[in-house]
Amino acid sequence: MKKIIRTLLLAYSVIFLCGNAIAQCGATSVYGVPQPIMICEGDSTQITFTPAGTCVGNYEYEVLDGAMVVQAWSTLSTFYASPIVNTTYTINVRCNACPAIVASDTFTVDVTGQPTVTGNLTICSGSTTTLDASGSNGNLEWWDNASGGTQL
Repeated sequence: MKKIIRTLLLAYSVIFLCGNAIAQCGATSVYGVPQPIMICEGDSTQITFTPAGTCVGNYEYEVLDGAMVVQAWSTLSTFYASPIVNTTYTINVRCNACPAIVASDTFTVDVTGQPTVTGNLTICSGSTTTLDASGSNGNLEWWDNASGGTQL
């Protein structure tokens, strides 16, 4: 009888210690910065992941597009997204000291299409022209230079 009680106490102690160790190790959440994310068609953006929780080792990240892995488990806390359509990604995070505990979140990268511009695109200094733009799902801004300059 003493042997059975001692075995049960030992088993209880092991379960308690393991359960307590697991509760103090692991990611509890993760989010990506920046939010919200909008890019122009053909561009890319960098998302940096910020985990929360207790990790005595290193956090590891995995990024999925639906069921497809687009960044395998690694300690790299950034991801470069360059979708051609609006895409919702899932980010998983775990601590390599206790990899069974995984926290997840989703983030969406919205893609604004390039507009179609019609009109006389080449004009001489001092001349004027009318330009029309269509096909973009975002707000359009007009500038006098492809890399900035003066907003028109």
